[in-house]
Amino acid sequence: VNSKRTLQSYYDYKTLLPLALKSPFTSQQLKKELQKEVNKTTENTYTILIWMLKKLEIISEIGKQGRNKLYQIN
Repeated sequence: VNSKRTLQSYYDYKTLLPLALKSPFTSQQLKKELQKEVNKTTENTYTILIWMLKKLEIISEIGKQGRNKLYQIN
């Protein structure tokens, strides 16, 4: 990590989502878009991001697409 960022508002946290990510999305789609933007995305990065954004009500679960959960940006 080369820099620090202070996240305070809804919009600050929303900037953690890739710009190319279309809502609704699955965790696999988020993972794919994160890997495009951040080359060194770990396997846990997208699951931690989903958990955190759900707790902060930035995203919400709206259903399923096959076996994958669907999320929307609030």
